[in-house]
Amino acid sequence: MEKQSENPKTLGQAIDELIAALSSISETTRITAIRAACEHLKIPLLDTQQLASRIPAGAPAGSPTTQLALPRVIDIKTFRDEKQPTSANEMAAVVAFYLSEVAPPTERKAEVELDDMVKYFKQAGFPLPKAPRMLLPNAKNSGYFDSGNSGS
Repeated sequence: MEKQSENPKTLGQAIDELIAALSSISETTRITAIRAACEHLKIPLLDTQQLASRIPAGAPAGSPTTQLALPRVIDIKTFRDEKQPTSANEMAAVVAFYLSEVAPPTERKAEVELDDMVKYFKQAGFPLPKAPRMLLPNAKNSGYFDSGNSGS
């Protein structure tokens, strides 16, 4: 761990360093990096509702306050378009990652089931395999997943 210097950085310098460090990685990875840093520094993260409740009444839409407070909501179809999976196994991994890291907080889950795959494949416009019940076992056997509880 780096020792703090006698001349601490200004807020602007710290922000510039954060932006520079995060600019070189993908948006999804940025979110993961920010969450990890906040956990490490013991900074509590707020969900969208908590953030929205902190926006001053009458703040104009698009103001710096509202832009910082409301994270971009991304749907599974947009996420699929960004990741461009080429197989059902890859799409299963995209769905699992989406549900664990990207989906709105009320939809997030640590384990996925066949019903999740069917639902999110359809929402994303990705064709289901001919034998959907084999999707999770095949993805697991290909190294995309760890074994979960029965059926997940």
